[in-house]
Amino acid sequence: MNSVCIQSTDVAPTESTKFPGVCPEESVQYHQSFSWLPFRGYCYLFVTEESEWANAASSCVRHGGVLASIEDPSEQQFLKSNVEIFLDSHSSFWIGLYKTHKGTWLWLDKTIMDYTNWAEAEPDSEFGSIGTSGGTWRSGRRWHD
Repeated sequence: MNSVCIQSTDVAPTESTKFPGVCPEESVQYHQSFSWLPFRGYCYLFVTEESEWANAASSCVRHGGVLASIEDPSEQQFLKSNVEIFLDSHSSFWIGLYKTHKGTWLWLDKTIMDYTNWAEAEPDSEFGSIGTSGGTWRSGRRWHD
């Protein structure tokens, strides 16, 4: 599966949709078409290299971020509108959501999980993703690409 990374800057997040800081330039050692997109104090990178969840999480760290958490409907809408661009070529992108051994769902970056957008009959696996069709959250197994 593909993945969505998030990276914070030194500038505190604001309620404005205008980004107050500067997103990093991606180095050519990864992929020239990758670019960080700003939204509310964070920068987002949409990685279209398919990998399992753990490798996607590691890839985000190599890019200087972490798999994205989704805190509220406006962030959800931002991500939905950006993953929909890939609808013809990809079905979903990994996000930083995982199920613990005790069955609790947590965000990888320790964000409090007080907003969800699960698709019907979800979650039924161990790791979270956002679908390119509709933007709802789905769950997948670690070995699924």
